[in-house]
Amino acid sequence: MITMDPRWGELAKLLGFERYSAIIGYVENPVSQTSITRVHRLEADKNEWRGGIFLKKIIADGWYRYFLRPAKVYLEAKNYRRMDEIGIPVPKVLAIGERRFLGGLIDAFLLTAGVEDAMTLEEYAERYWNKVEHRDVPGRRKGRRGIPAPEEMARGEVHSAGVEDGGRVAAEMEEIFEQLAGIVRKMHDANFFHIDLQWRNILVQRRPEGVKLFLIDCPRGGRRWFWLRRRNGIMHDLAGLDKLASLYFTPRTRLNWYKKYVGGRGFDRQDRAMLWRVRWEIEHRRQRRDGR
Repeated sequence: MITMDPRWGELAKLLGFERYSAIIGYVENPVSQTSITRVHRLEADKNEWRGGIFLKKIIADGWYRYFLRPAKVYLEAKNYRRMDEIGIPVPKVLAIGERRFLGGLIDAFLLTAGVEDAMTLEEYAERYWNKVEHRDVPGRRKGRRGIPAPEEMARGEVHSAGVEDGGRVAAEMEEIFEQLAGIVRKMHDANFFHIDLQWRNILVQRRPEGVKLFLIDCPRGGRRWFWLRRRNGIMHDLAGLDKLASLYFTPRTRLNWYKKYVGGRGFDRQDRAMLWRVRWEIEHRRQRRDGR
């Protein structure tokens, strides 16, 4: 087991995680699970760990699955460190460990500190953006509507219905647009790609002074140097973001975000080609999901 935080010794005693078997055997407060992954939320000292502690476990379904290969939790911890070096907000890694037999993985875990006052961007949109007055989307069938750009909301051209403070929602939307464009651009400029940049993997920390975004859950990410792999990485990340954006925002609003992402420069043939690739990737994912 590798500890990444000097406070781990005290925290391990508090949680009863002084032995590896106690960590792997923890089954309370499940958050999500897949065939081999389990995620749990733990409560610790609320003064120091207000966001809680998150435990991700991998129980290998076959000795050969990660034979002589790093477990997903190790890749995720490594990518958190890389993104932190780039200057991208990520959760703090507390401890990581694994058990192997003859090079094959038995189980592994990753403990991270939760982000206080945070929810996923998907949850945030469901709670606040669903209540914003929508506008007809030009060029689409009647009845297809989307949220206008934040600057139009700020000018009072639209309003938030049923939200305690519509002005705050508009201001936060502008902050989210700016921060997300800056984070993705900074990540790609450093040749790092998330690969699973869905709204569920973006945390929104909502506080009176404003919002702050964090990226989570990136075991598939990494650096890519060859130009073709870089282009595919950009396409994957932008397609992941646009998957739900197309359900909430007008094409003009999404195009405005893309212009923020590329730094406000003019829209050229290269950008047009990239957006067509993103559109193709989204359609390709939909067909794979539907089994076509």
